[in-house]
Amino acid sequence: MNQSPNSNLPLCAQLVNDLISHTAFSSIVKTYNSDRNTKKFNSWNHLVWMTLSHIAGCRGIRDIAGLMSSLQGSINHLGGQQVPSKSTIAYQNHHRSWKVFRDAYYAIRKSLGQHLKQGYNIPEVHRRIKLLDSSTITLSLNSFPWATYQHEKGGIKLHTVLDFEQSTPDFVHLTNGNVPDCIAAREINLPKGCIVVADRGYVDFKLLQHWDSCGVKFVVRHTKSINFQTIQEWDLPEEHQNVLKDEVIAMQGEQSKIYKDILRRVVAHNDDGNYDVELLSNDFELDCHQIAALYRDRWYIESFFKEIKQLLRIKSFMGTSANAVLIQVWTAMIAFLLVRYLQTLAKQKEIKWNTSNLVVFLRLNLLNKTNLWYWLYNPYKSIHAKPPDLHQGDLFAKNG
Repeated sequence: MNQSPNSNLPLCAQLVNDLISHTAFSSIVKTYNSDRNTKKFNSWNHLVWMTLSHIAGCRGIRDIAGLMSSLQGSINHLGGQQVPSKSTIAYQNHHRSWKVFRDAYYAIRKSLGQHLKQGYNIPEVHRRIKLLDSSTITLSLNSFPWATYQHEKGGIKLHTVLDFEQSTPDFVHLTNGNVPDCIAAREINLPKGCIVVADRGYVDFKLLQHWDSCGVKFVVRHTKSINFQTIQEWDLPEEHQNVLKDEVIAMQGEQSKIYKDILRRVVAHNDDGNYDVELLSNDFELDCHQIAALYRDRWYIESFFKEIKQLLRIKSFMGTSANAVLIQVWTAMIAFLLVRYLQTLAKQKEIKWNTSNLVVFLRLNLLNKTNLWYWLYNPYKSIHAKPPDLHQGDLFAKNG
């Protein structure tokens, strides 16, 4: 990460050149040979402009071409030589492998590393916390016939593992909208020793048994349909707040043949919605308040989905092929990663940027030639020196 002092470049050029490693991306390009037969619009150009299109709020390829034309004098600083045609951008969206952009996301996330820490934690919980959920993006079956979801409409699902401490996706798995959450979760490799928090869509006892055998702890909200027997009910602490029950259970019937170990069941009351939340866990070390707090903080991943859908361009797409859609989703993830990184750096200097405000401010200043880091840490201060106080003479003054 290079916090360059160069303010002679547009802010967008500093954002890309300082935060994205050209060397690391070049090795990805070589792996997929994604620049073969390419002259005007190579993989680096493609990555840069698709990522910036999200921050700039571009609604289509015409807007991307317009953004590039606006930077005609500085386009060489972004790795380009000339503005490609709209048909060239559309062609590469359709043909260049989306895996290039997926690998770029993980490479950028790895390079930013510890700088992404938000400081979120739950007291006395020393495991890495992973929040698991999915979000559906609906599509028209007429335009996207490959995106099967429901009878009359299409869609894709973003199955996401969000790192609680860093508040950025560890893993993203995209499927058609009709793929159940518990099936897609089997493609996700969770690190040993972590604790994963998920909603009712992941109550699949084959999946829970798999996590348990891999050394992964879990907290999931269970459905009413599970069949269990209470083995032991634990006493609640004096200040049990909203926790109503803490017990050890064993599954009964067919479910006991799949998950043979004992489980912990915690019931907590949600005051906001006035309903009870019933949780299953294989962690017998945390107290009942910590288990309830883990599930309560699952809203962070819901907030993440809300932010990317409202602030970035993943609800309407610039191409109708599966490849074009996946490229747009992965570059949105990269744009979010860059925004989150800037947000974290500013927070370390006690400058608290709201995510939506930061995206809007970036959008408004994307073409300005101002120092990115000074602007980030001093968003409301003028960066220009005060003009000299010149006295204008009187044109019609009489000469003495």
